[in-house]
Amino acid sequence: MKNNMNFFRLRAVLLLAALLPLSSFALNGRMRGMNTEKGRYLRLADLAEEWQLHSEKAPQDRIVLADQNYRFELVAGSRGARVNGMLLHLHYPPVRDPDGNWFLHQLDLERSLEPYFRPDSLYPDPVRRIILDPGHGGDDPGARGQTLLEKEVNLAVARRVAARLRAAGFDVVMTRDDDSEPRLTERAAMVRAINADLFVSIHQNAATNRSAVGIETFCVTPPATVDPQDPRSPLKYDCPGHRFERNSLRLAGNIQSRLLQNTGATDRGVKRARFWVLRMSDCPAVLVECGFISNAGEEQKLARDDYRERLAEGIASGILQYCRELEAL
Repeated sequence: MKNNMNFFRLRAVLLLAALLPLSSFALNGRMRGMNTEKGRYLRLADLAEEWQLHSEKAPQDRIVLADQNYRFELVAGSRGARVNGMLLHLHYPPVRDPDGNWFLHQLDLERSLEPYFRPDSLYPDPVRRIILDPGHGGDDPGARGQTLLEKEVNLAVARRVAARLRAAGFDVVMTRDDDSEPRLTERAAMVRAINADLFVSIHQNAATNRSAVGIETFCVTPPATVDPQDPRSPLKYDCPGHRFERNSLRLAGNIQSRLLQNTGATDRGVKRARFWVLRMSDCPAVLVECGFISNAGEEQKLARDDYRERLAEGIASGILQYCRELEAL
């Protein structure tokens, strides 16, 4: 009997916890929302009506919102969303109330969905000058594989990207075109010094888990939020890179998507981080991790010229797609 009583008490507590956020249910313009300890969530049905999105049939634990260009698949309780099949890491997982209504955190509505569904939220400034940043260099080799040094692969890929972009008519500046070692402050300062329109940093990944594989692309973490890459970081203040946060997300998504198409690599998604070159670059900025030099199979690929060409083509075509999208605004 005592166990049964405890069971019913537990059920009551869980039910109350589920209903508490709904006690603050209120209108937010035409979008209804609810306040939680993690911030404000907005109802996706109202968002779809407001932005004229359509929903597609999906499994019970998923919801799909789409327009003629983009398809967002959200999973209940998961930060992993899919944009046209590509993985995008949200700030907070979407939730459902007891009536089955879906809610998305306001931060993700503004910083994850708006850049795709509301192109008027982007800066439409045309792109003319691009900085390519081959990571590491000099006395800083970056990650080490069995035979490869990250700094050498970064430079080899960046040179190939530069050649493609110059052929397309862009002014391309490299933070290094040899085995030098520009400081992080110098790399970000170049953006202001030459009035750059884009900044793309090229890296190779490494992990103690030798089985880790795949490609991931980073853009800046929004202000006043926890950094997913460093939850203990106190860096919650506003930075130059935050002005271009939505543009950076679109650029990161385009590059990630094209890299996956070109290489068939595992999709580790578009992620957020407060890396120095992202938060201090006063223009749209991304950092690309092209593969795991610590994985024997990926290191073998990264050593091949044809695979480096595929990586360069993916990065360059993602940049060109982003530029075309801005021109269409």
